Amino acid sequence: MFIHPNLAGHTNELLSQTPLGVPLGVPLGTSLLHAVTTGTAGLATGLVIRCLVLAIAAVGQITRRAFRITPVEGMPGVPVAMLRAMQFITAVVALFVPLAAGIYLLTTVTWTLGQRLVRRRVYG
Repeated sequence: MFIHPNLAGHTNELLSQTPLGVPLGVPLGTSLLHAVTTGTAGLATGLVIRCLVLAIAAVGQITRRAFRITPVEGMPGVPVAMLRAMQFITAVVALFVPLAAGIYLLTTVTWTLGQRLVRRRVYG
């Protein structure tokens, strides 16, 4: 929904909305890659997307430390270093997708971490 400028023959108003409706905020349809290539990247855009990417990376780091991945638990034949780095791929993806999708990714990785922590506590 945050990629297409038109939905069902109407202008996609979601692209111009800002998180929490903050005036002069960064529109949800803004991606860092698009803003940089079109020359529309401002201080606010860089700051918001940088904070988002850092938050995703922080959750990835917490997940990596809380759940040490070993070759037995991971995918057989895949190096452990690659399995550990996969926690941070989401942060890299957030640089290329619209801000709304980046917020969704942050929500998803945070929710998943919470689920894993609860599951570990309940099931040991």
